[in-house]
Amino acid sequence: MAFERWPECSRIIRDDKLLDYVARSGGVGSAPRDDSSPRLGLQPMLDDFPTIETHNRAFAPSQPHSEPRTTARPQAPPRNHRRLSLKTVPGWMSAYALAETYRPDKRVISATELGIWRALQSIVLAVGLTLVWLLAFEPKIGINLMWSVIIPVAPFLVTVAPGLWRNICPMATVGLLPRLLGFSLEVTMPRKCVAVMGALSVAGLYFIVPLRQVLLNMNGPATAIMLVAAAVVAFSMGMVFQWRSGWCTSLCPIHAVEKLYGTSPAIELKNARCRACQQCTDPCPDSTPGMTPTITGPTWLEEKIGRLLTGSFVGFVWGWFQVPNYTGLVGVDEIVNTYAWPLGCALASYVVFEALNVLFNDFPKVRGVIARSFAAGAVSTYYWYVVPTLFYKHTGMLPFWFPLTSHVVTTTFFVCFLVLRPVSGKSWLTRPKSPPTNASSGMAAASV
Repeated sequence: MAFERWPECSRIIRDDKLLDYVARSGGVGSAPRDDSSPRLGLQPMLDDFPTIETHNRAFAPSQPHSEPRTTARPQAPPRNHRRLSLKTVPGWMSAYALAETYRPDKRVISATELGIWRALQSIVLAVGLTLVWLLAFEPKIGINLMWSVIIPVAPFLVTVAPGLWRNICPMATVGLLPRLLGFSLEVTMPRKCVAVMGALSVAGLYFIVPLRQVLLNMNGPATAIMLVAAAVVAFSMGMVFQWRSGWCTSLCPIHAVEKLYGTSPAIELKNARCRACQQCTDPCPDSTPGMTPTITGPTWLEEKIGRLLTGSFVGFVWGWFQVPNYTGLVGVDEIVNTYAWPLGCALASYVVFEALNVLFNDFPKVRGVIARSFAAGAVSTYYWYVVPTLFYKHTGMLPFWFPLTSHVVTTTFFVCFLVLRPVSGKSWLTRPKSPPTNASSGMAAASV
């Protein structure tokens, strides 16, 4: 075979996997080769490539025969090689197409990238531990860091790049430690249990947020106890259930907000938690494009909880800002007022949401816009109140023009990003291509 007919061979011949495949499959050219001839340069190596006819016979789909097969089937490729999926390949492209099957999977995180993510996870975990210490022993600093720095940034982060938060979340790191250390039972969570955990997640969110007004915003040790309790629950769930199903995709209260705000992320990152899909959750929120609270499992409870969160959260956020921070001893009246405002407004906005969905029941695209509008309304309402408050708290002044300017900027941004911008179709994180096997499970366990 003439070298001039293989324009890509100078690059392909360097692929050791391809040469290994050729050696294992036993493919040879149609013309006999004299083994006594010296094997120098590229030309003798090209003789080891299968001819186009041999290659097509090896990979062509089986055809029905009218008489029994008299010749042996071509030897199958080795199991550790990927099989060429092209049915028809022009002759001059056959070697190039064969080499294309051995290009590395760009969806799998590399060792270097994994090392960087591990460093970031360690840093964020250290920050979390420091925060707990400050809340317990330096409450003034800890409360300011928790409620005036970290929490105000979180809604913007999970809206624009939820995958970034999913890769570095300290609670996720704690919840995956049992698997990393090798003592997780790895129980597959039953479907009904998944539905109950999702309901408890939303209930926890609606319980903890109003609790800030009567306790957490002023009491650093109480906030530290809450964070430690959440970490203990995440670790315990990781000891029992498989991979991320115990905490990250089920019981975490923040996960409900991630699904609501992270509908159309700006960027899609590689998954730094899973190097191989463990199939721990269905549907997987990390790798489902356009993830929303209404994309759920088949149970009735999951569907209703998803719709409840989507429709009620905007009212819940608005009602929560109508409640003042109570200092000192808090009585029953204050507690009732603290929960009545957000929960009552949540119910009202949910009724409006369901009415709009009934009205536009035959228009799925319109219903999608309605869901994204309610999400944009919730996050815009949050920053409507938070930005001027934080500006005044950190600077000690509030120019007359600043509140209106911040309202226009934040609301315009989130409406354009979540509603007017075309849906990106991206997922939070790239789904690993490799199926779960014994080997890949070990690799995945080492990727936390």
